[in-house]
Amino acid sequence: EMITAAVELGLSKDLAKDLVLQTAKGAALLAQQRDEQGESVSALRRKVTSPGGTTEAALKVFANDQFGATVLVALQAATERSRQLSRG
Repeated sequence: EMITAAVELGLSKDLAKDLVLQTAKGAALLAQQRDEQGESVSALRRKVTSPGGTTEAALKVFANDQFGATVLVALQAATERSRQLSRG
């Protein structure tokens, strides 16, 4: 969890929570706004990722750890469980 990670990196729990929630909110609002203008989230991400910057460093870790594959497996599990629940 990002809040826990931020605390482990030295931020207070309150500051970590505020920063994580505001970052997520801002990213979601910007993505929604750009989507309404016909720009993909991937294109937006490329625009805001500075070469050699902090976002690029994090994205490299995600790619090396196959984060996308993990997300896909998690969504598949949630989808299957949703189907099971809807069947009763």
